[in-house]
Amino acid sequence: MEQQQPDQYYIPDNYSDEHQFRGIPYRNIIEALIVVYVFYKLIQATPFVLSIRLTAVLIVCGGLGVFFLIGIKGESVTQFFLSFLKYRENKKTYHLRPVGYKTAKEKKREDKNDKFKKAIKGSKEKVKEITGIFRT
Repeated sequence: MEQQQPDQYYIPDNYSDEHQFRGIPYRNIIEALIVVYVFYKLIQATPFVLSIRLTAVLIVCGGLGVFFLIGIKGESVTQFFLSFLKYRENKKTYHLRPVGYKTAKEKKREDKNDKFKKAIKGSKEKVKEITGIFRT
């Protein structure tokens, strides 16, 4: 009888979950712990009754913890925030110019051409005057 061999598959190196704990990146876990701890201390410093403080801790810290654990668009919250700031810093705006719009460089070149044309026109008139003198 023929022996059946189990199917064997090659698992690529980039498939490993070394930088994750149960599918959550370590960076997100650390950020969540830091943010939750800071807000926990802030809420505990308020002069409210214990039951109100515990409710606030559960609602605020729970929500923030989940938000920081999940992240935004596959990134941790701080990575997303830093990439957003980088985008805002390097943001480019493109717009169409109106018809007939000229840049300062084009205007300067046009002014030089106008001055040159006026100089040529004036010199032609002077040449006509001088040649008129010699013709008589």
